[in-house]
Amino acid sequence: MKTHTFILIICLLLAGCGHKSTPSHITEENYLKADSAIWMEYEKICDSLSVVAESASPEELENIELEAEEILQTTLQRNAELALEYAATPSGLERLFMARGDVTKEQISEALQSIPDSMQQSEYGKLLKLHLDTRQLGEGDKFQSFDCTTIEGEPLNWDALSGKNRLLLYGGLGCMGRSGRNYLSQLHKQYPELEIVIYYKVTSSEQLQEEYAAWQQRGVDFDYRAVSDFKGDASPIRIIYGTQATPTCLFISHDGTIKVLSEGLNPKRFEEELNK
Repeated sequence: MKTHTFILIICLLLAGCGHKSTPSHITEENYLKADSAIWMEYEKICDSLSVVAESASPEELENIELEAEEILQTTLQRNAELALEYAATPSGLERLFMARGDVTKEQISEALQSIPDSMQQSEYGKLLKLHLDTRQLGEGDKFQSFDCTTIEGEPLNWDALSGKNRLLLYGGLGCMGRSGRNYLSQLHKQYPELEIVIYYKVTSSEQLQEEYAAWQQRGVDFDYRAVSDFKGDASPIRIIYGTQATPTCLFISHDGTIKVLSEGLNPKRFEEELNK
């Protein structure tokens, strides 16, 4: 065998050894089927619990609520584990980003290393890498501002809010329900000095204006600053603070410290801070 032919064969073998192979069952179709099965099972269990809850005593109802929460957490864990397994598929990798708070950074890193380079360089591959490279901030940390735009089309001046208590809500006004919006109205009346900033998940200034106008028409009667950076999942609020659920709330004290970071409104803790 000629020397150059032998060298060529060796090079091809080495290249093959470095290629990340994907198991044959890891396909987009199989991921979507498995994902659907998880959530269909969850919905079926929830429907059963709802039927039982209709005739339950207060004590039984409390136990049902605890069971429902446990089932939800189990389902979310299965959801995250499935995303790790199917990270080599587009939907699996996107879901892994959505479930990044339910897995460790080590698990995410291992998943990224196991998938083809093309997937690592995809939108969600890059976002997960950014998540890994960023230290997420939480309670006790100083708030880190980020560029965003108001409904007037002007940059939000975070410096003008320094020295004030701020409540920053990620995700708009929809998911908190009417009771949540009523609570914010009462909170603003009781603490008019509190600055409320609501980040909307929209893609343009026009959509931001439309969202704000729509909620005003629906009777939202408290003053707040409606903002967005139009960056979607790539927004710094998603990366720096790991926001996913809507609303995710940050209560920032007058000295710039994050006092509360919670999924959903947390009236007790907000008011504890406001009354200090």
